[in-house]
Amino acid sequence: MAGKRGNGEDSIYKGKTDGRWYVQGFIDEGHGRVRRKVSAKTRSEAIKKWEQRKAEAVKGARRFGQPKTVAELLEHWLKVRSPELKYKTLVGYQGAINRHLLPYFGSRKPAALSVADIERWQHELGSSQGLSRSSIHQAKTILSQALDEAIRHGDVTSNPVRLARSMKKDPTRIEALTPDQARQLVRSLSPEDHQSRARVLLALTLGLRQGELLALKWDDVDLTSPSPILVVRASLQRQTGRGLVRVTPKTAKSHRRIGLSAQLVEALRALALQQKVMTLQSGGTYNAEGYVLVSSSGTPIDPANDRKDWHRLLAAAGLPPFRVHAARHTAATLMLQEVSMHVAQQVLGHTSIRTTVDIYGHLTAEDGAEAISRVSLKLTGTD
Repeated sequence: MAGKRGNGEDSIYKGKTDGRWYVQGFIDEGHGRVRRKVSAKTRSEAIKKWEQRKAEAVKGARRFGQPKTVAELLEHWLKVRSPELKYKTLVGYQGAINRHLLPYFGSRKPAALSVADIERWQHELGSSQGLSRSSIHQAKTILSQALDEAIRHGDVTSNPVRLARSMKKDPTRIEALTPDQARQLVRSLSPEDHQSRARVLLALTLGLRQGELLALKWDDVDLTSPSPILVVRASLQRQTGRGLVRVTPKTAKSHRRIGLSAQLVEALRALALQQKVMTLQSGGTYNAEGYVLVSSSGTPIDPANDRKDWHRLLAAAGLPPFRVHAARHTAATLMLQEVSMHVAQQVLGHTSIRTTVDIYGHLTAEDGAEAISRVSLKLTGTD
């Protein structure tokens, strides 16, 4: 298989931002040709994955035929999309289908759905069940994309989801520690617990997602240059049947370089020195993979265990329970007291500034590294 080709032919290329190999082209899924794309770490893996994808499409088209119910439509749509979705996205889609779509529409015929059905459904989810606007939006998007696919295949003639009115936007609800609570957490940390200090400061200062934080390796950190930096290039997650897996970040924008404050450099250097001693004492077996944050035995930390540690630290500080993701929101709220939305977007790794505005637009500039230094000073109380 060659590189870029003409219209209608498969093409293979290497991503400029993530270094992964991509193959894209048209696949006949039984009702017409549809453009699809797969990716992998190497060129040969991408080609193999593409050939498997085409073979699966042939089998699926023969088995499936025209969907009789919404349940069949969603099953087929998810099967078609699954090769190009990240693991956590796939799990999230399956959960939304099972919880929010199948109980309402599973036995219905796709062509029988009406705009009124969609509007009643979203009202039920929001008003009666208290589901968040973002969760309802996710479920609507899934159903809409599945119906769009059915339109392309000639199974239905319209998509009522696109015509339904959207719900009024929720008042912004963000779970975050107050500045005083964040300082209380930092000050409660034991001076000898270098890992907890580094973990908490990284989360509250840089707003790293949990998976990004746990995936950090020392190769991603430069503490010796005049302008110390950290590079976010992966995310750690537990996948069913595979265990802990280090995967590419959530989006291309999630791959980012972030300047480090003096407080973060100090915390990371102390942790690196402690790990170096433990590695020497173990004969080189401790933390052989080079992760920044590790378990007591020197292995990568499972996200579930990290959540337990986070809640333990909160309790020890005399604080109420907060979700792990609240640390990211806390970092954003502290950051936006110092910088513009654009700088916050870059540090947080949002795909677009619209995402930052939608989440934090109710909060109110300079270089990101300077802002991070000021946030660190607020947290450590050394200002």
